[in-house]
Amino acid sequence: GGLITLENVGGEKLTSLSEGKSEKLLGLHISRDFNWKIHVDKTVAELNKRLGLMRRMKKRLPRRKRLMVAEAMFNSGIRYGIAVYFKPRLKEGDEICTIQEPLQVLQNDMLRELFGHKRADKINMENLRKKQEMLSVNQLACYHFLIETFNILNKKSSPQIEEKIRPRENTRYNMRSNGKGELYIIDKPLKSCTGFTYMAGKLWNLLPDEIRRTSEPDPFK
Repeated sequence: GGLITLENVGGEKLTSLSEGKSEKLLGLHISRDFNWKIHVDKTVAELNKRLGLMRRMKKRLPRRKRLMVAEAMFNSGIRYGIAVYFKPRLKEGDEICTIQEPLQVLQNDMLRELFGHKRADKINMENLRKKQEMLSVNQLACYHFLIETFNILNKKSSPQIEEKIRPRENTRYNMRSNGKGELYIIDKPLKSCTGFTYMAGKLWNLLPDEIRRTSEPDPFK
């Protein structure tokens, strides 16, 4: 594959991105096809190191502090940039992204390690996360998509994205949805067009009306 130049990625110009290579920008590994596999692979490698460190610390810390360490050391690594590199599943029947799946596998391993379980124990991980009030990787992604969308709409953090997701004027869609605070969503988009602006709109429109109308960050969270 030849070289490509990506113009204006976060205000930067990325050059010489050949096939199978990536450029690091603000902690995210960007490849020419934007499928984020390289970034996820590097995140998984880093999380494996942190999991090894947590194993060594386990006997020296009470369980309550272990959970704090897990949030600070492990989940923070997943959270960073998740609204950029992760594509959330919005319902049970949605396709599972094989590139992203290792992140949830690792988070499950981390929880088992914290509480002395093994994979062979067949522990229900959803129930274990709920008991510990810990979000799954997919839930973390949904949460951060919505926080970023809130900031775009209420703090003007990205006028370019706001222009894309605000309902279009003088359209029937706008008349139906604007009073509810719903956002514009591309109708039947190409797979390559289902990035942040598409997923943010889908998630936002799933929120209850009273949450969409909240303009203060703490009540929204």
